Amino acid sequence: MEMDLGKKSISITVSMGLASALNSAYQKEVLFHAADEALYEAKESGKNQLKEYVKETDPIINEE
Repeated sequence: MEMDLGKKSISITVSMGLASALNSAYQKEVLFHAADEALYEAKESGKNQLKEYVKETDPIINEE
């Protein structure tokens, strides 16, 4: 994205990491770590990237 500031213009880029869970078995610290991992992958891939943390299996919830 480029912003015009009168006589000057600046370029802004955004890299993001995304993590989500389908159930509440994930602790927030685990999700933050996963999003952080995805963010670093986005940064390494170049500018203006969005990377999603994808795990094929969800943790098993033991219901008593």
